[in-house]
Amino acid sequence: MVDDLKNKMVYICTKLYNYNDKLQAEYLEEALLSRIGCKTFVPFRDSNENELSGADRTKMVYDADIERLDSEELSLLAVLYDGICKDEGISFEIGYAFGKGVPIFIINTDFIWYATNNAEFNFDPVISFMATDYLHKYDIVPHPKFKDSLIQSQNQAFALAADKIKGVLSVYHEPYTLKQEKEFDVFLDFGGGKYEYQKENAEWIQNKLSNLGFKSTIAKRFSNYNENSGKADIQSMLNSDIFVCSGDEVELNSGTAALIGLACSLGKKVILYESSNIEIHGENEHRMKKNLMVDFSVDIVAKTKEQIIDLIAEELNV
Repeated sequence: MVDDLKNKMVYICTKLYNYNDKLQAEYLEEALLSRIGCKTFVPFRDSNENELSGADRTKMVYDADIERLDSEELSLLAVLYDGICKDEGISFEIGYAFGKGVPIFIINTDFIWYATNNAEFNFDPVISFMATDYLHKYDIVPHPKFKDSLIQSQNQAFALAADKIKGVLSVYHEPYTLKQEKEFDVFLDFGGGKYEYQKENAEWIQNKLSNLGFKSTIAKRFSNYNENSGKADIQSMLNSDIFVCSGDEVELNSGTAALIGLACSLGKKVILYESSNIEIHGENEHRMKKNLMVDFSVDIVAKTKEQIIDLIAEELNV
């Protein structure tokens, strides 16, 4: 093992809702320790979440994870990123780490990817731009027992990921220069324009803002998809005073959640449009509206589009 890499800290991002989610982080950690010998941080386990209870539980969890993301000791974010709906909390952490200049390595072991306008891609364009490197691997090795096939396949994927992460840790990566030049008052990201209703809501708000004399721009990474559309939405957010985004989905669009993380890392004002009255409850008095990383990072939650206009006008002292 290279001595310099032993002092590197890798933050392992994974879903944390069931046994298997947590086990994935443990298996990846084993590969990292055996092939690199680096330090690791595993949320839930290393923030003692299982022992926390009470009304402030989610805030304590959030603070513990943010403290680690802010640490100068952090060297890389290793992201377990599977499924059609990419976890909004993990996506937030990607954006936050990107804002801090931390390298991001994404591990994707499902069998799907996406296509639009004759282009194929693995992740939301914002996520693709933020990622330093990634591994997309889905192979099931032959074995008489299917369970053993899955275990061996996972071990091979994580071993390969650990080797690639070792390569990332061994080389200095220049962080993306976050230039913030005032161009817009408001940046509107309603799912990146993936669905028609999102486009209509964003355009309605933009027209109302225009009537009040505010300059705004809309995220269009899906409606105008190209290899630079993720970068364009990131820059538009950076060039705006207020970031308004939609949470009216079961999971926030992954690019939107990443932009919230980036905005939070920079101390930028975030307004979340979330019209549902349903809360998510869990063990030990767990309470949240969206993923707790999103809940505690947004400044204001608007229940209606009209309220968004009022909040923006108030924020800009009109």
